[in-house]
Amino acid sequence: MKKGIIQVKENLSLSERERYILLVADAYFETNPDGTVTFTPYRTLEALMVGFFTFCVQGITYEEGETVYDCMKDRQLQKLFQENRFTWFLTEIDDCARDLADFRKEQLLAAATPVHRKLQEALEAELLVRRQEQELLKKQEEFLESQKKQNAYAEKVMALLTPEETAALNRKLLAGPEEMQAALQMLAGRAAAAAPQAEGEAERGIAFPG
Repeated sequence: MKKGIIQVKENLSLSERERYILLVADAYFETNPDGTVTFTPYRTLEALMVGFFTFCVQGITYEEGETVYDCMKDRQLQKLFQENRFTWFLTEIDDCARDLADFRKEQLLAAATPVHRKLQEALEAELLVRRQEQELLKKQEEFLESQKKQNAYAEKVMALLTPEETAALNRKLLAGPEEMQAALQMLAGRAAAAAPQAEGEAERGIAFPG
């Protein structure tokens, strides 16, 4: 890299100014191989330096294989950038680039909204399935509890029968459909009256034809 008379331009053309702003604004974002975008504001100072040496500084000649990044290693040029870092011109470039980056960030967030909506819908569907599973489990528990109560009630009713009456009832249940139905109806009627009269009925017993 050859340095002649190093001078800082007093003004940039409209095209140079626009390219400088875009260079710094682009440094705020990095597109990953998978298409996602990473926010990289820590790279903007480097971009501001690259733009400064590219658009604002005159008197630098690059030899073969050299780029503007070689200016960033030169102490004289580093000092020149530091002296101009907070001038109104570089401050304006920096502010405009930040505004543009904020605008792009809002665009990225808006573009990502459908993806977020799809994720939210999938999450809501999963939560609905889990609620349904919980409701089904609750109904199963309620059914088991009801069945347990019915079994306990049936045991209490059967406890009202003497062994002879139980044997007679079993014979009717095994005799045939008609006698089974009649026995079940008799037992149901006895069960309905069992609650208020359980003890009295237990003492008297139930008579079943042999």
